Amino acid sequence: MFRSARLVVLVLLFALGLAACTAAPKGPKIEVQDPWARSSPMAAAMGAIYMKLANKGSEADALVGASTEACKMIEFHETYQKEGGAMGMRPVEGGRIPLPPGETVELKPGGLHMMCMHKQIPFEPGTKFQLTLTFEKHEPITVEVEVRK
Repeated sequence: MFRSARLVVLVLLFALGLAACTAAPKGPKIEVQDPWARSSPMAAAMGAIYMKLANKGSEADALVGASTEACKMIEFHETYQKEGGAMGMRPVEGGRIPLPPGETVELKPGGLHMMCMHKQIPFEPGTKFQLTLTFEKHEPITVEVEVRK
């Protein structure tokens, strides 16, 4: 009896030790932080969406798409400075936002952001909607976006 109990304990300890030695899964591990949209009147056909995307994994990834019932389509844009100092906005080259491993990419006013084209809902403070993000490697992530001033 004592011998079989000791054998069971040794087998369990071996299994636990083996599990502890197993490496964490490789690849991208994306976390979405603080998704929000800027308020804009319904008369404005577009709205802006912001957030932080943290790649806590060991492999590079990229945000390649987004969808929501709040917009007919979403484009990734960046703000840039034109000749003469005026600010402009243009689609992100290649239509993708790189997410290097171990880094956080911020989509923010005056920088990278998502443009909600042909809004389907009013972007009034307090309004919330679901947004699904699509990545090259990571599975899609759906988040709740809140409209703020």
